[in-house]
Amino acid sequence: MTTHQIFIAGDRPWTRTPLALVRGGWARIRYLRGTVRFNTLRVSGVEVGPAGHYRPTYLSFWPSDAALVDPLMGRDDGHAGLLAMLDGRVEFVGGGAVLRSQQGGELSLGINDGSTTAPAHLANTGGFWVEVGPAAGPDPDVSPLYGYWKKVGESPPSPVPDDLTLYIAKGSQYRVFTPDYKSELEDGILRESGRHQGRDYIKLFSRTRGVEVLWFYKLTPDGKGLTLERQTDGFVQTFQRSL
Repeated sequence: MTTHQIFIAGDRPWTRTPLALVRGGWARIRYLRGTVRFNTLRVSGVEVGPAGHYRPTYLSFWPSDAALVDPLMGRDDGHAGLLAMLDGRVEFVGGGAVLRSQQGGELSLGINDGSTTAPAHLANTGGFWVEVGPAAGPDPDVSPLYGYWKKVGESPPSPVPDDLTLYIAKGSQYRVFTPDYKSELEDGILRESGRHQGRDYIKLFSRTRGVEVLWFYKLTPDGKGLTLERQTDGFVQTFQRSL
């Protein structure tokens, strides 16, 4: 299947891709590299990856930017993150997505920012390199993993246990926070999910550390417990769902 690598400029609301889908066809979108700066201030925090700036903290820290309406405004629709437009509807992509066209037509990608070019002090720079192509169907459904998970144990145990929260969002993003959710320790992309040797797995790519790790996962029947086992060494982390 033919794939295309495309640059999605941060200062353009939408960029057309070469991908045209038939009715009922699937498209795969995958972030490759690049960042967007969503204003011209020379301070930390204005440069983001495809997940964008986490909206609750964005609304608090950047009120002048937040006064303008973004295409998508949900909690998990990060400001200046990566979007797709298909069949006239807008979807948040983040680090990657597999989308189905109900009507058939072109795929466009864009930036979740209501001020991509104006006013001048809020104009964007940079952009995202992405790969787009047709897909046979959706990735395995990992929606039960979405949300906040509080770490409750690990094996072998750490000499200094850490009290952390794992957050897995729609759009295949994940973040690790301290318990107050204000200090982000790591953020990355859920690049792949599936089954290997009869076990469910996810591949997590850490943008903070620049590494990709395969984790086998298992949910408790009630969906309130999660176990992650690292493929390379069998290291195990356990979590409980945190509301």
